[in-house]
Amino acid sequence: MSIQKHTISEAATILDYEPHVLRFYEGEFDIHVPRDKSNRREYTIKEIETFQYIKDLKNKGYNNSQIKQILKSPTVEDEISGETAPVPFNENSSNSSNEANNLAIREVAMHLDSLNDVMYTNFSKINETICKLNNTIDEFKKDLELEDKDVLISENAKLKMKLKEKTYELVDIKEKYSQLEQKKFVFKRLFR
Repeated sequence: MSIQKHTISEAATILDYEPHVLRFYEGEFDIHVPRDKSNRREYTIKEIETFQYIKDLKNKGYNNSQIKQILKSPTVEDEISGETAPVPFNENSSNSSNEANNLAIREVAMHLDSLNDVMYTNFSKINETICKLNNTIDEFKKDLELEDKDVLISENAKLKMKLKEKTYELVDIKEKYSQLEQKKFVFKRLFR
């Protein structure tokens, strides 16, 4: 059984790429395409599936450096999020993308669960802090009420003292007035 080989033009037609794109990807992603005795490229199913896999990754929004990482290793570190997601590379690109999607979904679910736990813990801590702050505010209010009450009691005592002083002064003035009235009355009787 012989391996079916394609020229660069045939491979470009199969992949719906221009031939110069295939040549660029060979160098960019370090893909070794076998050559015949005349040094012409001979694309096998393996190389065509590799280029198809690259095309699928491009369509998913990966950039060239991310695709290089995927091709070089079974796990890929997403440079943007810092998360590690396993991405197997098989001969069958549709199976590998399905497996990659399933693995990515499981990774995301695990990260969401851990984020949920972290958020719950943080919300609990925030709630405790809010309760402590509310208690502190209530204590300050009580202290202020006591201080205000103390100030009012003090002012009230001062006012009572002034009232007593004025009362004594009034009583003193009344006594002096009544003494003057009596003297006046006595003088009027004498000189009458």
